[in-house]
Amino acid sequence: MGRKETIAAFYDDRGIIGEESRLFNVFENGDHCTVPHIYNRRDYYKVSLLQGQSRLSWHDRETLIDRPALVFFNPHTPFGWEPVSIEQPGFFCMFQQAFLQNGERNESMQQAPLF
Repeated sequence: MGRKETIAAFYDDRGIIGEESRLFNVFENGDHCTVPHIYNRRDYYKVSLLQGQSRLSWHDRETLIDRPALVFFNPHTPFGWEPVSIEQPGFFCMFQQAFLQNGERNESMQQAPLF
């Protein structure tokens, strides 16, 4: 496994300019979800609504996503993701640890089982 992928590298690789300065960003999957995520750790959190077919891998597991799914990714768990169908409708949001540490969100979100 290589170095952690940074949020800035994710944006650069997909031609998303200037978004890394915001704490929380939401995007349509569209053009941003056409290439696989290589199995690795990231330095950001990502919540994805996946509506196309794709393959998700983490630790020693792999699953085919063949119906709408809500998937949570965090910096602590390496994962890989690969589109299976050409169309990848849906949405994803990305944020960094600083978002969780912002004011009242600090305690409640960091303790949530999703993260």
